[in-house]
Amino acid sequence: MGKVPFSPCGTILGATWYGHQVTTDSRIHNFTVPDIDWYGVQVNFGGQGWRNFASLLADPAAKASITQWHEFPSYDFAVRFLATPTMLGAYPTRSLQLRSAKARQSFLVGYEGYDSLGRPKHCRWTDIGGFQHNTGSEKAFYKLDNFDADFDGFYPISSNGIDFDDANARRFPGAPEHLDGIDNDGNNLVDDSPLLCPAGLKSNETGTCTLDNRAGWYPPTPNTTLERRFKRADGSYTAWEAIGSATSYTFTMTSDASLVQMELRTTYWPGGGPSFSGLNVVYHTPGGDVPVFPPNVDFEAEAGRLVVPMRIDTVGADTFIHVPAGTPVYAPALAEYKVNITQAGDYVIWTRVSATGSWDDSFLVTLLDPVGQPVNFGFGSTARFQLQVSSPAYLYNGFGWTRVGHWDPSVSPEQRVNPIIYHFQPGAYTIRFQPLELGARLDKLRVERNCPDNDHDGWTTCAGDCNDNNANVYPGHGEVCSTPFDDDCDGYVNEGCGGSGSSMFRKVEPTP
Repeated sequence: MGKVPFSPCGTILGATWYGHQVTTDSRIHNFTVPDIDWYGVQVNFGGQGWRNFASLLADPAAKASITQWHEFPSYDFAVRFLATPTMLGAYPTRSLQLRSAKARQSFLVGYEGYDSLGRPKHCRWTDIGGFQHNTGSEKAFYKLDNFDADFDGFYPISSNGIDFDDANARRFPGAPEHLDGIDNDGNNLVDDSPLLCPAGLKSNETGTCTLDNRAGWYPPTPNTTLERRFKRADGSYTAWEAIGSATSYTFTMTSDASLVQMELRTTYWPGGGPSFSGLNVVYHTPGGDVPVFPPNVDFEAEAGRLVVPMRIDTVGADTFIHVPAGTPVYAPALAEYKVNITQAGDYVIWTRVSATGSWDDSFLVTLLDPVGQPVNFGFGSTARFQLQVSSPAYLYNGFGWTRVGHWDPSVSPEQRVNPIIYHFQPGAYTIRFQPLELGARLDKLRVERNCPDNDHDGWTTCAGDCNDNNANVYPGHGEVCSTPFDDDCDGYVNEGCGGSGSSMFRKVEPTP
């Protein structure tokens, strides 16, 4: 500026002018340009009071954010926020008001230079700039046709929306049904279908039902229990059975054609409140195949392919299959299973069975080999499995384990083999149970490798005992030169016995 002779501070030589450098907002607070309150813009909903944007950004319920900035020279901005119930209050005016409150700025201006003696001289003062709106307000009115009072994402029916309950964020069309005693989805049913389940499964198909927590309304580990029952074609039901307390249940659909659907009952105990229960239905659709099981593992009798009138029932903790006494036509009844044999050998069939007496304690048991041919066990291919003559003995005192055998006293001489020992080659064998007398109950099965230890020497035939009738013959036993047999089951007789060895095998000792 050179020489400034008439400044408010007197004459300044070599003066420099410092103009409108923005340093404070309209409330004389220091700030960095651009600022959200640069122009002092405020909002008001229906007379609830003016709020600046800084307070909106600090309000968690408003979820406010700055979505756009334009810096020099315009310094405008865009802000997105939610109109919360606190902002709306009673909402008398149904409008949003905006104002620019004292939209002006304070600037420190002046000169710097030297006096006539060459000493530094500074002269500054405050200058008010910007728009002068010290009184009144500027208002922009926006009619809010719709508002979502419960913040569930749906407008109420009264405002041309679809939310039938705008006071409850857990009630809206298509809401996941939550176990809370109310109709969440508006279908006039309370707590219906709280699990996500397949609509239907064929016989022996596997499915999973999981607690519907898509909305995150349950805690991480909700306190729930699950129960199951089946509906029969005649409209009757099996008894409820507890199946666990987890939030997910994987199951295999029954193959009993008389059971038309499975029902799952879920009960939820929220903390500090009453319990709530709801039902899911999984339909038993036509079709399916015989299940395949591994050997040496127990499996449920009801998991097989069942043909009516063979059916599933439950008494107490036991679920079983049977053809009830008094069934007029029972010839078609059967239950089929498959077991996958991977190692050739001798096998027996263990069963967990129940009967009340000799008049209701027998099945017909047939095996089919991997190509579908009946397996002959010595007396044909269909065994008369009668519990009164079984091994180990069945004592008619509820459910007990015994092995499939055969007894037919109607022929002479009578036929008896207990248990039946089947010799299997690798492949999938079919096991078929049919009623011989009505009322006999079958709960579980297990196809097990037959590995006896008849001489109780601690070595089974499966473990390599080559003479299970002699306790002094087993793998690892020292070879005895005075015996004419293979003492150590290595395939040789009297090996290492020199010239005194048997003629079957004589090992020549090396010359020292």
